[in-house]
Amino acid sequence: SHEPRRMVRASLSNNARRPLKTSGGGFGAPNAKRNIKLPYDASCLCGRPQAFDQCCGPYLEGSKSIDTPVALMRARYVAYCLGEVDFIIRTTHPSHEDWRGGTKSSRREWARSLQLYAERYEYTKLEIVDTSTRDDGVHGEVEFKASFRRRDLADADVAHLHHERSHFVRSGMIAPWMYYRGEILDLEVQKGSLH
Repeated sequence: SHEPRRMVRASLSNNARRPLKTSGGGFGAPNAKRNIKLPYDASCLCGRPQAFDQCCGPYLEGSKSIDTPVALMRARYVAYCLGEVDFIIRTTHPSHEDWRGGTKSSRREWARSLQLYAERYEYTKLEIVDTSTRDDGVHGEVEFKASFRRRDLADADVAHLHHERSHFVRSGMIAPWMYYRGEILDLEVQKGSLH
């Protein structure tokens, strides 16, 4: 038996280059349980003060249902940070353009492009600007800003900011929330930090 390691956020984001070892389920598996290994006391990458295993971790592992659009937004951000491609695909609505026909080969192609993206970019900050859920309980929106940078040295000191309003849907009151589409509100690029 070994004691849990303590890590700081910076070392977690450096580990985002490597895909995590996961078990169970595959593409499209609605409730696939995953085994994501992060230190129990590591702060969640979504920016909330809770530990990963008390915040977004259970969502990514599939051990807890996502009950709000903002919870899904935060979990998807963490999935991008960690390169958890299966989670991103599994929580994207089948009508979204990225499904590209829904064939096994198109899903593999999509997964590969997401993995390359995760290896190329490092997310550094998530800011939730606004959230809303319609009275019908099956449509929701989250406006957010995500700061990130390229990992390669040539572009390491250039900061990017992605400002989007994401739309989420679910097929009924007890169905899981899914990412439906996004409206890009602004993209910023500047030398140095965007804080």
